Formats: sequence, structure tokens, C-alpha cells
Amino acid sequence: MANGSITDSSGAISFGNENVTTTGTIARATGSTIGNLTLANGSITDSSGAISFGNENLTTTSTSMAINSTLTVANGSITDSTGAFTFVNENLTTTGDLQVDGTSTFDSLSVGGATTQTYQLLYFRLKGIDGLASGVGGETSNIPPRFVPALVSG
Repeated sequence: MANGSITDSSGAISFGNENVTTTGTIARATGSTIGNLTLANGSITDSSGAISFGNENLTTTSTSMAINSTLTVANGSITDSTGAFTFVNENLTTTGDLQVDGTSTFDSLSVGGATTQTYQLLYFRLKGIDGLASGVGGETSNIPPRFVPALVSG
């Protein structure tokens, strides 16, 4: 021992099964290990591949968080650079509004509560027909020749 340091010519000092206590800090080099944990600059890893916080909260002041190489959570949105999310056989539930822009395909869709559906009235041109009459509620109106109306959801 000299000048506040303990050294050994073998490069290792063992305290056996005794406890080491300090009221100060422990300074270690980057890449140091404690048990299975490796502490490196900006990184904490475990040789088991998992770090558990039990039932404790994990809090950050960051505005974004990368979950893996493609998934990012930031500013109220979850995005994936592959452009796809898969919930496998899990349910997706919301108490808010579900807004879908673009074309969507559903194998099965259950909707509860009040719903709104918007339709557009489109006319399709038919060859060989000169004129048609259309009726709604007993009233008829002329439709341009060779055109047939169709309701299209939109």
C-alpha cells in the first residue's frame, strides 16, 4: 500500500467472501464487469442477454427511444423502418379514434358503437344503352345516356 492505492504484482486483489464498503464512489474503466453486467460508455449489457427491472419503472427524459434496429418510439408515435407492424394473434384495442388513410385489407373487422360511413355516387358508362331512368322513393330522374349510378364507399 502506498499513496492511497492497493496493488499486487499479480494484478489481482481478492477479498474472498468478505464485503467491501465505501461512502465514496467506485470508479471503474469502461468495459468493467460486475457479476454478469458489463458497464461500458453509454451501454449496460448482461451476458445472459436480458436485464430485468422487476416491477420498477424505467424513466428517461429522451424524446425518442430505439427498441431494436427498426422500431422507434418518439413524440407520441411508434414507427418501424420496415413499414410494417405485426401483432401476430394478439388483439389491438383503442378507446380513441382509429384513422386509416389509404387502402386497408381486413380478414375480419368488428365495430361496436356508433359508426359513420361515407359514400360517393359515381356513374359508370355502359356501351349500347342510350338512356336510363333511376328511381329513389318512387321518384325518377334522368341519368345521362349510357351511364349507370353506383354507390362506392369512400
